[in-house]
Amino acid sequence: MAFYKLGSKFHNISRYNDAEECFLKSIELNPNYCDTYLLYTELLRSARRNNEAEHYLFKVLELDPKNCQAYFRLGCIYDEFGRMSELEAIFFTARELDPINCIRLLLFI
Repeated sequence: MAFYKLGSKFHNISRYNDAEECFLKSIELNPNYCDTYLLYTELLRSARRNNEAEHYLFKVLELDPKNCQAYFRLGCIYDEFGRMSELEAIFFTARELDPINCIRLLLFI
């Protein structure tokens, strides 16, 4: 948990290389902690490393199949690449799992 928190701090002050190092160490030490993957995918997406972000989001869904944030973030990646059929399916799944949270997340687009 310490590496996740440190990575989060580095991420917040735009020290992305340090943040990435901490997130990867956190994943190594605690591979079942979904929040690390979710924050790491933000870093990856901001660096336009969407394929890697997609990989880690699928890891979140493997660990927590009802994680609405992971579905939402996958949908954002699919939207950026014009993968509309996948986007539609992902948002439908997110809405089915957690309609209230899904609406809140859509307000941030």
